[in-house]
Amino acid sequence: EILECYYSTYNYLPKVFINFVLDKYENKTKYKDNPDYELEYGKEKNKFNSLYGMSVTNMIRDDVVFDNEFKSWSEVKLTNDEITNRLKTEKKKAFLSFAYGVWVTAYARNNLLRRVIEGLDEYLVYSDTDSLKLKSGYDKSIIDKYNESVKKRIEFVSDVLHIDKERFAPKDIHGKSHMLGLFESETLEGHNYTYDEFITQGAKKYAFVVD
Repeated sequence: EILECYYSTYNYLPKVFINFVLDKYENKTKYKDNPDYELEYGKEKNKFNSLYGMSVTNMIRDDVVFDNEFKSWSEVKLTNDEITNRLKTEKKKAFLSFAYGVWVTAYARNNLLRRVIEGLDEYLVYSDTDSLKLKSGYDKSIIDKYNESVKKRIEFVSDVLHIDKERFAPKDIHGKSHMLGLFESETLEGHNYTYDEFITQGAKKYAFVVD
């Protein structure tokens, strides 16, 4: 029995927002590893990373009340009518949609887990939202196949929305293009990121030894 049901239109993000995302990605890429633009890189990276966070920030939360007499805090649950009214108000002033973040998360999990990790599971030693650390001997064709599918999607959406494909692949300080959404091998880029020893205590918490 369905008591409440909500739906959202399934479509591309607004073009103006897509272009803004690409602007931030381009700036972050061209400033990276450039000692003359360390501050600018930090700012652009923060802006780029915050785009997702802003789209999943729940602005409709229970009220928090401070009792001055007893010096204590408490939460007051919102009624359905209050939630409905706040939704109407938020709809008028919000510049991002909560639904954006829902689909971003769904796509990210599908891409990382189903399309990549499932085929490399026995070699996987660590992963987070956008990176993998694998033991030697893994099947690189799985990553190559995934990257090719991303390139085709970008080609398709650039045609549909009339956005220059080059905007999805800005160049860094060395003149190398970095297409949005691709897995890149840090080792093959000339960096010695092949570890001799590796240990992790969870996401973003790890240590390694390089001989």
